[in-house]
Amino acid sequence: MTDEHLAEAYKHYYSIKGSHKELRKTHQEKLAEALASIGNLTKEKILKNIREREQQRSTSRKIRALRGKISTGSTSLVTITDDQGNKVDLTNKEDIERAIITNNEHKYKQSFHTLAATHQVILLIHMLGTLFRNGRCHNR
Repeated sequence: MTDEHLAEAYKHYYSIKGSHKELRKTHQEKLAEALASIGNLTKEKILKNIREREQQRSTSRKIRALRGKISTGSTSLVTITDDQGNKVDLTNKEDIERAIITNNEHKYKQSFHTLAATHQVILLIHMLGTLFRNGRCHNR
């Protein structure tokens, strides 16, 4: 009995598969009529909005596919090197966040112990900044 229903469902699916654009257009028109009857916009305006929204979504999907970004969401896997030099995959949210924070701290604080971060250089930069305000030299 279920095989017969499945076969019938596939037969129906394949019979309407070729006319999906016309069916979609009919559905949009019926939806616009229903929304116009309960709202304060005209059927034409609602239909135009529906079609524009679908066109934007279609364009976005194509761009995402071209850029190779099919899936959406956050980072689900991070690979780090432990103290012994072994590669370790992290999948736990807290472990991933800790690894990213540690990496960013190292990456963005590299210059803290260089000549550019010494007190004398910072004072010199401040003095030059006040001396050359707005691109002009301001002598006191």
